[in-house]
Amino acid sequence: MVKEFEDWSFQAKASDVGIVETSYGYHVMKFVGRTTFEDVKSTISDNIANEAMNSYVNQLFSDPSFVIIKNQSVYNAIEIK
Repeated sequence: MVKEFEDWSFQAKASDVGIVETSYGYHVMKFVGRTTFEDVKSTISDNIANEAMNSYVNQLFSDPSFVIIKNQSVYNAIEIK
């Protein structure tokens, strides 16, 4: 990131709009807001847990000793309301 972008971003407040000049030309900037680690911590934790569960389930499905038996009568008895 060019220094001008960084300088503008760290002094900007949410919803600020500005024009920043760099060696590449002029840029219209809009600052949406800052996000902290605490803001996204639970989302990251959930994603890691989901990836671990998906990996484990895929490992089970690929294991030849793991056999899936579909009980059609139980399957048919499921009601969706």
